Amino acid sequence: MPEESDAFSLSTTPKPSRPCRRCGAELPQRAAFCQQCGCERPTNIIKRRASDRHENDQRWKAVRDTIAFYTIILATIIPLAWVDESSMATAQLIVSGIDAIIITATVFIWRIPILPTLAFKRTVKNIVPITVGLLIALLGFNLLYHHILLTIFPGITELQYRDAFDLAGYGLAIQLFSIAVMPAIWEEIAFRGLIQERLQRLLSPSEALILTSILFGIIHCNFWSAPVLIIIGIGLGWLRLKTGSLLPSIIVHGLHNACILLLEYV
Repeated sequence: MPEESDAFSLSTTPKPSRPCRRCGAELPQRAAFCQQCGCERPTNIIKRRASDRHENDQRWKAVRDTIAFYTIILATIIPLAWVDESSMATAQLIVSGIDAIIITATVFIWRIPILPTLAFKRTVKNIVPITVGLLIALLGFNLLYHHILLTIFPGITELQYRDAFDLAGYGLAIQLFSIAVMPAIWEEIAFRGLIQERLQRLLSPSEALILTSILFGIIHCNFWSAPVLIIIGIGLGWLRLKTGSLLPSIIVHGLHNACILLLEYV
């Protein structure tokens, strides 16, 4: 019995305290800071620095992944510049399908659940007026911008959305699918769902929104329309931040493109 009590007392003996590395005062085993001078415990500093390094590594990994993802998507679009106009509509449909596969694969690789991003993370009052108002504002700005652009630079050839599809013999249903439905879904998942969310790990929400919108404007490879595309990207990104959901931005994006296309038939 005495031997068992001795063994028990040895196993429960607390570890000896260590002196503070700055003032030499006794530093209890579980204390993170010295009560005399406030110096942080060395092991606590090491753990904190390791945690900071891990967090920074995760942030820069998110940036590297975003750059790689954007570069791959851009690489599928740039070759369209050398496609003949008679084959442009078919090429756009093929590229849209390829991009849809790339975006879907990225969602699985990054392990991002898409369905929860369609749900509203916060309650937003007057969501319908806000969504409709943004749609009207983006449509008005787009039409006004191109009207002013063609007034200032009358030599610019105005290429209608439907031109390439009419030339290829595609009807309105295919045009709406390619110009409104596909971009609304996949561009919103790519830019507002993947890129903007990833950039927010390193930047503030407003900085990530602006940078995402610039990338959104660049990837369309249209110098003259880039300013209006950036503004549209800012509006869609703002709606994503305000609602916490991709669904409103998908709806606004799709309706905007559909209205621009249908106005060409008027």
